[in-house]
Order: sequence, then structure tokens, then C-alpha cells
Amino acid sequence: MSITGHFVWYELLTWEKEKSTQFFENVIGWKSIAYEGGSIPYSMFSKDGTQEKSVGGILEMVEPKFNKQIPNHFMGYIGTDDINASAAKAEILGANIHHGPNEIPEVGLFAVVEDPQGIYFCLFQPQEPYEPSADLGHGDFSWNELATTDYKASFDFYSKLFGWEIYEDMDMGGGNIYRLFGPKGLGRSIGGMFNKPEEMPHSGWLFYVTVDDINATIENLKDNGGQVLNGPMKVPGGDLVAQCMGNDGTPFALHMTNGNTE
Repeated sequence: MSITGHFVWYELLTWEKEKSTQFFENVIGWKSIAYEGGSIPYSMFSKDGTQEKSVGGILEMVEPKFNKQIPNHFMGYIGTDDINASAAKAEILGANIHHGPNEIPEVGLFAVVEDPQGIYFCLFQPQEPYEPSADLGHGDFSWNELATTDYKASFDFYSKLFGWEIYEDMDMGGGNIYRLFGPKGLGRSIGGMFNKPEEMPHSGWLFYVTVDDINATIENLKDNGGQVLNGPMKVPGGDLVAQCMGNDGTPFALHMTNGNTE
């Protein structure tokens, strides 16, 4: 199966690596492990402490490489079968390539992209074949949500770049639409996008982590200094979700599937 259009990696960029790592270890149950193959210090979040079960990376931001105004956040890596062609096409579609494409030895190629609405993501071409899985358990990233200034323009960009298809336009009331999207031919949505309300401070991607018990996780989150910004609430299909913030200011969300809510 083509990797194009699939989210394949999630990277926590933080100014406080130790604090951020400890928070997510305590709340989600991830275990941090060192990655030895790179030229800069890099760690990974793993579900069981092995590289095979890693779900994301941890990169500490330092000046002057990173602007101090950049907040702690997760960055999504979106797969492509040809990163050079995708980077060139992204620029034609109005995006800016800020870094790369560069090689991660024995892993693949990546590039940092700013989409036409000013939102960042990474392109990623893996060295080894990739097979996406719909079998998600506790600690897996499960949903990719984009709050943007113009969801129609955003979808036009990503659909032309990755071939994303519309699965449904959900009317959230007041003329607000939540667009479900997914890679062509996958048969299911992998995320949604919508126009950012005025009270939301920033546009950007928000990534959801699967948990077995959302209420217990929220209590754990609060005990560790995190905040619940919205929820938990039931969404169509019966799942429960909550938008949250870590004790380091990192936005993320929790997702409990309806198999665990019944």
C-alpha cells in the first residue's frame, strides 16, 4: 500500500524535554527511549520500551535554531512515496519548504513544510515499506485534526498534495462544518478539519491519543499538572474525546473508542 497521505510519525518539540517527557510518561504510560542513530540528541516515546513499539519522537528545541516564540507542540509527519516530487509540488501549491529534504540515516527522508495557511507539518519518505494499521490500542495516535483559517482552502491544498478524499462534511451548527478526510482508497477517515473559532488562539494540527479509560486518564492528567480544555464529550459513533494541555503547555487530545465506553 502507498504511504502517501498517511500520518506515520508524531514528534514532540519542547523547550523542557525532561518535564515534557515525564508528563507524558506519567499520563499516557509511554516509556522514553534514546535513539542512537542521529547526529543530535533524540528520544522516542514507546508503548513498551522497545523501538518496535515507538509511536513518536521527542526533540528539545534550542536557540538559535528555534525561535523562542515557538510553543511546545506535536508535529505530524505525513508519508509520501517521493519526497522530492511532493516538496516541489507543495511549493507550487503555495507552501514553503523550511528544511530539507534531508536524510535520517537508515530511517528515511524528511522535510519541514509550512502550508499556505501558515501551519507546519513534515513530509516523510521511509526507507522501509510501511503498512498502516487500523488496530489501535492504548498509547497509539488515532486522529489528526486541523483547525485552520479556511478549511476549504486547506483541504484543497492537502488533497492536491496527498490525494485526500472527503468522507463527510458534518454540520456542527451555525454553519460550521467539520470535514472528515482520509487517504484515497483507504475506506475510512483519519482526521477532520474545520475553521478555527475566534476564541481559539492558534491555528494548527491537534493529535489524539487512544486511551483505555478517558476519565481515569483525565484524573491522572490533572494530578500531573495538565488541563482539560474541552470535554470529555461523546462524538458521532459513540467515542469519547477530550482536548487537553500538558503541564508544559503542549496541546494534545485524548480518545476513547466506543468499544471501551459501553
